[in-house]
Amino acid sequence: GLTVLSAGRVSTAQPKVLTIKAFDKFFEPKDITLKAGKATIVISNAGKDFHNFFLRTPGDKYLGGIPGIDQIIRPGKSAEKTLDLDGPGEYLFYCGPHREEGMTGRIVVEK
Repeated sequence: GLTVLSAGRVSTAQPKVLTIKAFDKFFEPKDITLKAGKATIVISNAGKDFHNFFLRTPGDKYLGGIPGIDQIIRPGKSAEKTLDLDGPGEYLFYCGPHREEGMTGRIVVEK
């Protein structure tokens, strides 16, 4: 969000940085709570398998196709993307190839 300073200048807050490690078959952390606003999500592959990261909005709208995140992330590599998580609610995330094996999580966005 924007913060108005007393001199009438407008300051943009730096995005929060959220690092999520992808291990084989699980994310860490898997339950995250953030305040609404911009957040830079860094996905770091700490496993031996290839992983990716898909995100759904509180209304279950698919937010796949996030450049920099939804591609395959090789072991030892990472990807990041700044998103505007402006609406409060629960955002579900998962690794496409390993979702059925429990590689899921959630980001709870509060006002």
